[in-house]
Amino acid sequence: MYEIEKKFEIQPEQLTTTQNNILNLGYTLSKQVNLTDYYPVFSESKIKPNSFNFERYRQKNGGKIIKTIKTWVEVEGTFQRFEEENEFVGEIPNSKYILNKTRDIYNNLADGMPEITIDILDFGDGKFKYFIEAELVTEDKAKLKEFEIKVLSVLSQVLGRDVKTEKQAPSMLHLLMENIK
Repeated sequence: MYEIEKKFEIQPEQLTTTQNNILNLGYTLSKQVNLTDYYPVFSESKIKPNSFNFERYRQKNGGKIIKTIKTWVEVEGTFQRFEEENEFVGEIPNSKYILNKTRDIYNNLADGMPEITIDILDFGDGKFKYFIEAELVTEDKAKLKEFEIKVLSVLSQVLGRDVKTEKQAPSMLHLLMENIK
């Protein structure tokens, strides 16, 4: 499965406006979940500089665990994220990097609209960061460019600016490495 995901940091004072803009585009807040992400295995990508391939274990609301393996692949001259997810039963491996976050999930029932999430990351000691992300997934390589354009268009509308050329937020793993020494 290919994941077309774009993520940008938002400032605390932008949160309410961003949430309202999402709703004004016909989205509804479908759920709020508390997530704990564990990153026991990761390595630098051999094809995409300053990026990681990794294994993540995600526990939702203290319940079931999803194991995700994300790797960077090259498709028609562009880097794309390939993702495998499965429910995991067992003990989560020891992890130096653990992230707690609250995620608001917004959905739009119109065909082809990406899922939008707002994450509030808790780094402890009163340190929080806020991110918006839009995502579409596909198994069809031919749809990657079309989906990327759609995701960036929706985020541009929500954020009130053209984000097509903006630098995206770093990965959650990068953020953990910066904030946990």
